Amino acid sequence: MNLVDVLLLISFGRVLIHLWFNFPLPEWVDNSRLGKLHHCTECSGVWIYSALFVIFRVDILNMVGLPHVVVVNSIIGGAIISFLMNLLEIGFRERFMTITIE
Repeated sequence: MNLVDVLLLISFGRVLIHLWFNFPLPEWVDNSRLGKLHHCTECSGVWIYSALFVIFRVDILNMVGLPHVVVVNSIIGGAIISFLMNLLEIGFRERFMTITIE
């Protein structure tokens, strides 16, 4: 995969994370461990990006020269991309957020 395909896949993953957060869960699921995952952007990002990287055979660590282990590199790559996307989102939110003092 080239860089444009990876960027599109990362964008698609961010859309999936947004949909995951807007999907309502029943009360009993919301109080479970899955519910905690439902409220954490980085946690759900790791799982969603890792799954996308395994499905589409994206190996970010191989692109920078590290050895090729599909599942392990996909999980590590998913964690890295999730962290970077979270930092990007925090910066965007801080730049364009409107603060209202009542």
